[in-house]
Amino acid sequence: MVKVVSFDLDSTLIDGTFDRILWDELIPSLYAKEKNFSIENARMFVFSEYYKAEHQEKIQEWASISYWLERLGISGKIDTSEIEESINVYEDVNETVSKLKRKYRLILSTLNSKETLEIKMKASGLSGYFDKIYCDDNISGKSISKIDENLFLHIIEEEGVAPSEIVHIGDNPITDIRIPSSLGIRCILIDRKGKRKGENVIHSLTELREIL
Repeated sequence: MVKVVSFDLDSTLIDGTFDRILWDELIPSLYAKEKNFSIENARMFVFSEYYKAEHQEKIQEWASISYWLERLGISGKIDTSEIEESINVYEDVNETVSKLKRKYRLILSTLNSKETLEIKMKASGLSGYFDKIYCDDNISGKSISKIDENLFLHIIEEEGVAPSEIVHIGDNPITDIRIPSSLGIRCILIDRKGKRKGENVIHSLTELREIL
């Protein structure tokens, strides 16, 4: 019996416009300005650092704006209020989660740092739907992340339910499907582009009501 419904955030509830502007445009532009680089060279360097931090060094703070300003030696600040209007909630989200909330405990499980998560939740107006929000964090010196199984192990413990009583919905085949599935959590892949098909694949959140 399902007791907890867990949602990913980016590309599941909100689209990727804000992240694209922030990480692909604003930060490289600041770096180019401070280091007197061309924007093309700045992007190449910054993107290589992103990859290194997330996949090779596995830095806990890789999704934190302040971490990157410090790492890249950028003295300026980013006023995200200028791009918060680019945080777009998908049309099928509000009605779906509102109805699911009447029957299930809803949680959010995301790769965002606390810093970026706060910005997105405030601008999207979604925080009121969730009983608890879990993000990449460091608790008592232990990395809690979706990149490995630690975040979902933490969720199982905190929620006090069996893995089989949790359903997680997300768009990433690894962090939203393979990793939580290995722990016994039922996972549903949302593919908004309609390229994938399968028993546990949906193309709109409105399909959840029938599946659950």
